[in-house]
Amino acid sequence: MSWLRLPAILGLLVLTNLAPAHAGGVSPVGKWERHVVSLPNGSYSGNPFELEVDATFTHTSTATELTLPGYYAGNDSWNIGFMPTLVGEWTYVTSSGDPQLDGQTGSIDAVSSGRPGLLRADPTHSRKWKYVDGGHAVPVGVFVQLMHGAGNTAQFESMADFLQTNNIPLINFRLCEQDICFSDVVDHQMDLALWDRLEERLQILAERDLGVDVMLYTDDAGHPSYGGQSATEQLLIRYLIARLASFPAVLFNSGIDIQEYRDASWHDWYGNFVKALDPYGHPVSSRGSGDFARMSPGVRTYNS
Repeated sequence: MSWLRLPAILGLLVLTNLAPAHAGGVSPVGKWERHVVSLPNGSYSGNPFELEVDATFTHTSTATELTLPGYYAGNDSWNIGFMPTLVGEWTYVTSSGDPQLDGQTGSIDAVSSGRPGLLRADPTHSRKWKYVDGGHAVPVGVFVQLMHGAGNTAQFESMADFLQTNNIPLINFRLCEQDICFSDVVDHQMDLALWDRLEERLQILAERDLGVDVMLYTDDAGHPSYGGQSATEQLLIRYLIARLASFPAVLFNSGIDIQEYRDASWHDWYGNFVKALDPYGHPVSSRGSGDFARMSPGVRTYNS
């Protein structure tokens, strides 16, 4: 995979909040387009980021099921992102240890959208990439470290238009350098403003049939402060999948030179953990270098 670099100014962006669609909404949803189910709950008194909620979406005519994790979105509300893979009616039911979020139901009408769909390995050729409902793609992208940084919408849209015009389908960035995804890593508080900006920018990219290669961690001084497979790490990975899995072109990459702080067994754990949370089967991989180049999960679907 190749990466180009654009000037950092292109990554200095801030976006306004996009309003999510609410549970039971009547507007149809395009196939391969993101829909957000919003679940309010003002009675929960614990750490909202640690409260788990899932939803199982069932396609009425084929019984296809997709179970997706939800995430705390602020303002006493939990969201579940969903991307229909088939046209027709989908129903959903939620599951949670909190009674207010458990057993919530609704339905979604999915319609044709013309979108190319998921970007993943071509099942007929191990070294080619293909959109499920579209053509082949060359996974060349630009490195934009400030994908979730401050700036303005117009700049980001201009960059996205440039990528689309020049057939560059991906942005690569490092998500959690020096634990920046957390506002308080010890108390498991996520930086909601950062995550909201990231989610909003993924939507801008998705509208142009573009996507991201997400490097969970970075190397050297930017490495995470917590241990592998810890409760903190599991919370972060679950939150990442919950926020981004309902976008069609996302590659989940553990990080750069990750052998500096994770061992070989961790890579298999990471790949299996992502796979268990992500029903869409987005590409997943880990990155090592030199003597550690083979430190990748057994379930990996691309070479990082």
